[in-house]
Amino acid sequence: MNVLEDLKQELLGKKICRISYWRDKCLQIGLGEKSSRRARSKGVSFYGQWEIVTYNASWRIIRDGKILIASQSEDLVEKEIVSLPVFELEKIIELTKYDVSFIFSNNFEVDFFNCFTEDDELIDVLKDDRTWWEKDQNGIWNKGKDPEKKVNLS
Repeated sequence: MNVLEDLKQELLGKKICRISYWRDKCLQIGLGEKSSRRARSKGVSFYGQWEIVTYNASWRIIRDGKILIASQSEDLVEKEIVSLPVFELEKIIELTKYDVSFIFSNNFEVDFFNCFTEDDELIDVLKDDRTWWEKDQNGIWNKGKDPEKKVNLS
């Protein structure tokens, strides 16, 4: 099984439990149950069992065909949303070799776009048992389990 298919098997059907974003393109989406296995960062109420994280990618959040907020929004301020309607992950689609979309129920979608050339990943997907997946800047999916890597969400 390839890495993306493995990730889909793990994530599909999980519900969003939190979203947080702040200046400089950072976005975190918690999925599944609230996790007590991670230390919380300042301003974070809790993490999900799973966290989809980006620090560098351009991103946008769409609902009912309308862009609600994006990494380039002028009014982007630090915000954490923990009271959400039910959005269950239905699909993970590679828009291009470099870009990926997470499609949820109720017409909710989060798109990530690779718009940088540094040696960094587009997104990380972190599980509370320290397993991680990443889509790197070259469009390659990787997976690992390492107590030293991909643990700090702050």
